[in-house]
Amino acid sequence: MNTERLFYAIILAIVVVGGISVGAAYYGSTTSQPASTTPVSTSLTLVIVPSGWYSNSTIHHDQPAFLVLEPNGTLVSSAYIHLPAHQLITLKIIDYDSYGLTPVIGINGTANQSEYAKFTGTVGNMGYVYNSTNVNVTLPPSSTGNVSIPGGLQVSSFPWQGNSSGGYDVAHTFTILSGSNIVVNAPSPGMSVVTTQFYLNNTGTYVWQCFVPCGYELDGWGGAMATSGWMTGTIDVS
Repeated sequence: MNTERLFYAIILAIVVVGGISVGAAYYGSTTSQPASTTPVSTSLTLVIVPSGWYSNSTIHHDQPAFLVLEPNGTLVSSAYIHLPAHQLITLKIIDYDSYGLTPVIGINGTANQSEYAKFTGTVGNMGYVYNSTNVNVTLPPSSTGNVSIPGGLQVSSFPWQGNSSGGYDVAHTFTILSGSNIVVNAPSPGMSVVTTQFYLNNTGTYVWQCFVPCGYELDGWGGAMATSGWMTGTIDVS
């Protein structure tokens, strides 16, 4: 599918969700801390676009990008995301990128670090995958066989598939970091919708990063991977 047709397909999807305006602004949530102990859920919806035009002094190439889908249907930059502390956050990742095995996952072009193929820091260290029939998953330890969740499949990780030349069924990750420590990791297979929930109980500034090297140059860690609002950004928790 060429870039123009993909663009209109994404816009059509956004219309269905509830709006057609596309802009560049910050995502914010200002829900206050509840007085009771009952968790209050807030949501963060991310859309992964596979073919955004990236151009700088050395790179002129289509690159993937995370965008934030606001409740009014507006797509905005993911460079800065504001989330509340001490509240249950529902994360949805709508991944339009193609599926396929990822032979390298981790911090450099030679790393195969399976922690980035797992749900970490989420409720039960689990997530749900929807709309993808081409996914191999590892089910939670308490599960047996294929667990059918209405509209989705409950999973804990995406294991290595095939021989030494195989890979993980992971197209991207949304990983929240405190320094070098993983706070939340949500892997996403291509052409799917992933949902999960988590808490951020410490206020402050975090970094989010995709850990599938899907950029251009530098063993896949150049271009979008190193550019705020594409495959990395900042999260403010307050």
